[in-house]
Amino acid sequence: MLVAAPGCYPTATALACIPALESGVVKGDLVISDAISGVSGAGRAPSARTHYCHANESVEAYGVASHRHIPEMEQTLSQVAGRAISVVFTPHLAPLTRGLLATVYLPVNESVTQNELQRIYERRYASEPLVSVLAYNNMPRTGSVAGSVRAQIGLALDARLHHMAIVSCAIDNLGKGAAGQAVQAANIVCGLPEMAGIDVAAPVI
Repeated sequence: MLVAAPGCYPTATALACIPALESGVVKGDLVISDAISGVSGAGRAPSARTHYCHANESVEAYGVASHRHIPEMEQTLSQVAGRAISVVFTPHLAPLTRGLLATVYLPVNESVTQNELQRIYERRYASEPLVSVLAYNNMPRTGSVAGSVRAQIGLALDARLHHMAIVSCAIDNLGKGAAGQAVQAANIVCGLPEMAGIDVAAPVI
């Protein structure tokens, strides 16, 4: 058996989209995801982009319309939705050591209310110990999940234009987006408690 842990961008984007896509309230076949990552998301290899003097006090988009994770996102979201889903994805590099925030835009049926949308997300993640859904219109922050394998989700409904659900997901790109998530997957495959070894936050250095 082979188990591949998804990367940080696909993880945050999928967590933000899955409840709405599964429930069938999303119209059309297009998902837009804007995501911001700390410089550790680029790995350990030094480069001009991740050099402190270049990255500090600056935010930039990169890999626009060509990021390598787009096919993975489309595959996952299409499986969840039961139809082909296309993703417009724009990653951004921010002067953070760690952390990732993805905000997705999902056009939903005009009949969907704020309360219904909130309930869809709360029900979907009620039994997931590592995913927290915030109260309606409260948005997550990367600092709240730093050093952990947890994800924090916040959502709002913009009824002015196209009845758009706006959902943000914050994760630690080194935890939920990488090593911690790999441990979580290994626990499941090996028949261990899912939370073994990942139930506390690691010191952030």
